[in-house]
Amino acid sequence: MDEIPADLYDAAPVERARRSTELIAEVAAERDNVMRIRRHALAELVASGMTQTEIAQQTELSRARIGQILDD
Repeated sequence: MDEIPADLYDAAPVERARRSTELIAEVAAERDNVMRIRRHALAELVASGMTQTEIAQQTELSRARIGQILDD
């Protein structure tokens, strides 16, 4: 989703609520996909021989967070 449709702000309350719920579901699906991409990228870096500390220094993630992501 690139942006919130302009007409959403002017829609009736029930329509705004319904469409907002649909948009939230879309954003959640996109978030899941992006998180999966990140997890695979981190796993590739570890498989290539990088340590979690080295990855952390280059990705602005903490080493602890990288460990959490890879453990999921």
